[in-house]
Amino acid sequence: MHLGTRLPFSLRITARLINAAVRLVYGDARLEVNEELLDTMGWRRYVRVIRDTYALVGSMNARYGEADTQFLIGMSAMWNGCGFCSYGHVLTGALLVYRDRGVLHPLHAEVVAELMDMRTERALEALQEILCDYPALYEQILRMYALRAGRFRPETTDDYLLDACHQVWTLYVECTIVLGLTMEPDEAFCPAHTIGRDKRLIARYRRALERERMVSGGGGYTPDLDTTT
Repeated sequence: MHLGTRLPFSLRITARLINAAVRLVYGDARLEVNEELLDTMGWRRYVRVIRDTYALVGSMNARYGEADTQFLIGMSAMWNGCGFCSYGHVLTGALLVYRDRGVLHPLHAEVVAELMDMRTERALEALQEILCDYPALYEQILRMYALRAGRFRPETTDDYLLDACHQVWTLYVECTIVLGLTMEPDEAFCPAHTIGRDKRLIARYRRALERERMVSGGGGYTPDLDTTT
């Protein structure tokens, strides 16, 4: 049974309108999560959460830039065990870097899939190596994980933003997990960014990634991510 049949008629209509608007703005997407959010929260809380999410992303964009914001969201989703969300947001960050700088960022969906199979300590070590040319991003990811693990309470502006990011995407991930939303890394799409409508850019990015993979011998162009340690 489709989740939407659980919703009252008024919320089913609302969900359809929201999904239509999202497709218009962001392009293709799997939008079942909106229905789960509505079912879980009700209309009023749903509106508050979406409003707060947009405000948070705006603040993060201003502080870290759009691309790093998407990478941070993707890492938050990864720490919560959701490939569906983490692949999509990391793809968005990688596309923004490719569009604006013409380079392939070392963090991409296939790397995330490997990181998710590692123990936390090894994943953090691997990220440090992967992001050796992006130390600021690595430090923010490390800080966000420490906040998530409860090693300290938020103290700085960055801490509050990163902690809020973790809290918000913990909520979203709970809904995607309830729905059983899954995908393979090469199926990732941009969940909430207009860059997802640029199909030519996405195709160019995927071709460039494949060329880089072939040049590196078919094993990717990131460091060897040994999952056994």
